[in-house]
Order: sequence, then structure tokens, then C-alpha cells
Amino acid sequence: MRKPKVATKTPTDLKGLLDELAELGQAKQISVKQLLDALGRRSFAPLLLLASLLGFTPLGVIPGVPTLLAVFVVLIGGQVALGRRSVWLPARMLKLCIDGSDLKKAAIKLKPFARRVDKIIRPRLTALTERPFSSALGLACVLIALTVPPLEAVPLVDIPLWGAMVAFSLALFAHDGVLAFIAIALTASGVVLTLYALF
Repeated sequence: MRKPKVATKTPTDLKGLLDELAELGQAKQISVKQLLDALGRRSFAPLLLLASLLGFTPLGVIPGVPTLLAVFVVLIGGQVALGRRSVWLPARMLKLCIDGSDLKKAAIKLKPFARRVDKIIRPRLTALTERPFSSALGLACVLIALTVPPLEAVPLVDIPLWGAMVAFSLALFAHDGVLAFIAIALTASGVVLTLYALF
């Protein structure tokens, strides 16, 4: 069985991240540990972005997968919020596997989106993506992810939630403070509108 390579550097753009995933997808099965080794133990943002993006793909409609991705986001986002320097995951989660061909298909499906996004995002107002502001972005991802499991039984209703998580994780990934500000503003507006509609 083909073994994924160990990362020598973290991908710096979204297309580069998807290229890494497509390369990994040539193996029959990919464990979470292999993903972590391939992307790097300090790759909080790529891992957070990966989980959020997979929520948009056909993998995200498989029963149980949205909840698993949400748990992954909570673990990674929580560590961003706490300011950890390297990723830690439970041994049981490290052993979980996904089908390599499914991962490759998901990466290929997202590449047109990645090319467009890479033209827009870039390092701007980077202070908003560094400590202590990065902790707030990580916490936002955690809070949004916690709402995913209860909604899994309702098809497609969690798509806006994954969209919000993609925006926050992209901001961290690209060190784009402008995107971080927009993501916070849109999320806050969404919460206010939801509360207004309910009460």
C-alpha cells in the first residue's frame, strides 16, 4: 500500500491544499494520522479548512460523516482557541480512515472553487488572524460546529454552517484579516436575524 509522504511545509494556498489531498487519495484508504502527517503537526488552519470543505462535498451527506467532521472541527478549533503550538488528536480518532478515492474525488470537485478563491484571499490585516484574535476565530468554528450534529437528520440544512466554518478557517489559512472581519460580521448578523425571527 502506498504511504503518504510526511509534510516538509504547509500548503500556502487552497489549490495547493487540494493538490496534497488528491495526492493522498491515490492510496486505498487514508487514516486521520496519515492526513496529519502529510499536512504537518502545526497545520491547524489547513486541517480546519479541510474538515469544513468536506462538509460541502458528497462525503458530507453520508450519515454520520457531518457529525464526525463537526467533532474534528471542535477538536482542532478548540486547540486554536487555546493557542496550542501543535495538533493533538485522540488515538482512536487518528485510526479512523476514509476511502482514498472519495478523498481524491472531493479534492478534484473543489479545485474550480479553489482557483477562484485563491484569486481573492491573501494576507491582509494579518493581526486579526494572530493571537489573541485567532483564538476568537477558533472559538467561532467550535460554536458553529456544535450546532451541526443536531441538524444532521435534516438534509442540506447544515450547508450554511459549513459555509461559515469555511470562511473562518480560510481567514486563518490565508492570514486574511479582511475575510475574518467579514465572516464575524455575517455570522453575527445571522444570529441576530435568527433570534429576531424566533422571538
